[in-house]
Amino acid sequence: MSKNSRSDLALAGAVLLAAFLFHFVAFRYYDDHFTVLSGARQVLAGDHPALDFFDQGRRLPIYLSAVLLWLSGGSLTGETRRVRLRGA
Repeated sequence: MSKNSRSDLALAGAVLLAAFLFHFVAFRYYDDHFTVLSGARQVLAGDHPALDFFDQGRRLPIYLSAVLLWLSGGSLTGETRRVRLRGA
């Protein structure tokens, strides 16, 4: 292995480590995907956000997921498309 390739590999490793540390130190993750999905299922069952269940103020994603679940016949295909459209 030449000296240039070792330095390139070390630089790439340092950049990867810095990006990894920045990503996990600077951002907080909230596992909210299933709260939206469970809220959508409750809407399909006839419940209303904030009246029948706690929704954290995310009514648009809940109703959008409910519509997509209804259009896809209850399968997760609609939810997959919603996540892809959001860019997540």
